[in-house]
Amino acid sequence: MTGKRYAEFRFIDDAEVSGLYRKSFRTYNDQKLIIAMITYANLFCFCTGIAMAIHEEFVNLILVFPMIVIAIIAYFNHAMSDVGARLEPEKLMRHPWIIVCTIITALLALWLLSLDENLVQKLHIL
Repeated sequence: MTGKRYAEFRFIDDAEVSGLYRKSFRTYNDQKLIIAMITYANLFCFCTGIAMAIHEEFVNLILVFPMIVIAIIAYFNHAMSDVGARLEPEKLMRHPWIIVCTIITALLALWLLSLDENLVQKLHIL
């Protein structure tokens, strides 16, 4: 969501106009929005890691983490690009790489969750 706000903020490209459009934009700037995106991505990864460590049924999701990181990078890259700044925020999610990364991540996660065996232990990852 913050990536969409960042793209929207850059799309408007005028602090006064953006403040009139959305009240929260009166306190935003590029740096605050980038820091918020990084913070939320880190919190997501941290909370996901805690869930995987606590609940044994989620341990296989460790194997999907590289794909999650790639999906986050694809989204950040597009949201922060000049093309992303010119797009309406809703169109950010229609970028082919973001769609592909999201679908692959979701399918891999669903497959790993459906397994009865602990692949992490079987592959001697941890």
